[in-house]
Amino acid sequence: MISTWQPSVQELKQYPHFQSVSGIQGLYDTLNPTNKKVLETLVAQPNTDAEHDALKFLQHYIRGLDNEKLIQFLRFTTASDALITNKLEVTFTKLEGAACKPIAHTCELLLELPSTYSNFDELREQFNNILEKDMWEMDIM
Repeated sequence: MISTWQPSVQELKQYPHFQSVSGIQGLYDTLNPTNKKVLETLVAQPNTDAEHDALKFLQHYIRGLDNEKLIQFLRFTTASDALITNKLEVTFTKLEGAACKPIAHTCELLLELPSTYSNFDELREQFNNILEKDMWEMDIM
C-alpha cells in the first residue's frame, strides 16, 4: 500500500502546504470554518434599505451560529464542510409567502436571499428550518 501511495505523496510535496506537518496543519486551519471567516466570504451589493436589512440579518445569523450549525450553513451554501471558497455571493430576491426562502446555488457559490424579511427572527426561523432538515431538496437543471 505504501508503494502505491508513494508517487502521489511525492507529487504533493511540490506544494508548500505538503512539505511539512506544520504546512498541512496550516492548510487545515485555512479550511476550518469559523464565523469570522464565513462572514468575510460574503460578497453582496445591496441597493435598497430592505436588501441592506436582509444582509445585516444574515450577518447577525452567521455570527450567532455554533460550530455544528456553521458547518450545516456551509453545506447548504457550498456543499462542503470545509471553507472551500473565499467568496460567497449573495443576491437578493423579492419572494414573499411560501416562496420566500433562501436558495443556495452550490455550483456557483451563490445564495439568493429574500429582501422581504421584516425582522431578524424571520430570517433565523427560515434558516433554522432549512438547516435542521435531514435532506435538502435539489433542483438540477
